[in-house]
Amino acid sequence: MSGLLEAFQSFRTIYCVCPCCNKLMRFSDIRLQYEGKTPETWLDKYESKIVSLQKKEDKFQEKESEMRKKATEKGRAQVPALVKQSFDKDLLKLPYDPYDIKALLHPVDFVVFDGLEQKKMVDNVVFLSKKTKDTELNKIRKTIKNTIDKESLTVNMGGKEPIPIRTLANKIIKTSGKVIQIENDMSMPVGVKSRIPNLNLAKEKLDWQPTTSLESGLRKTYSWMEQDLCQK
Repeated sequence: MSGLLEAFQSFRTIYCVCPCCNKLMRFSDIRLQYEGKTPETWLDKYESKIVSLQKKEDKFQEKESEMRKKATEKGRAQVPALVKQSFDKDLLKLPYDPYDIKALLHPVDFVVFDGLEQKKMVDNVVFLSKKTKDTELNKIRKTIKNTIDKESLTVNMGGKEPIPIRTLANKIIKTSGKVIQIENDMSMPVGVKSRIPNLNLAKEKLDWQPTTSLESGLRKTYSWMEQDLCQK
């Protein structure tokens, strides 16, 4: 390292004349220039290959995107014809957009999302299938129909006797074992004075009727809530 430094210092004491401009300068201030083509190194070749591969990859992705788009358009154009080939003549008479029909094959042949293509929303979901003598398949299709036909059921749960809201509040306070003063906000609208659920549907559909008293239910509920809040 010291030898290199000494050589550089010696270059500062050597003067020369530029052959182009005849300017006198120190040898250490010379900047070499090469006007010809620089010889290609292994790094230049490597970078050139990388650039070439990147261009080919970009071109391939463009072609791939175009091919996918054309394939999608071609496939969609064939949908009506494919539906006609797959459908029974009676099914073809139904007023459904072919693009709304999706093949399932099993346990039902097709599902129609009516309105999806034109309205971008589904008005109805329709199951379409050819008649079959397959007993097991017919059983499965029947269970599907029964499941769809089931009515939604909402039933009330509660006690048999009506109870005023103030009485219910006092019972909750008594269950808590705390001294709490009830305050009435007279600026608020007057609500119902008492509540009692209609339990007829629960009895008819579920064969259910209350067996726990209000006081017992309040004690169990308060105990559960107290334990749950203490754990948080």
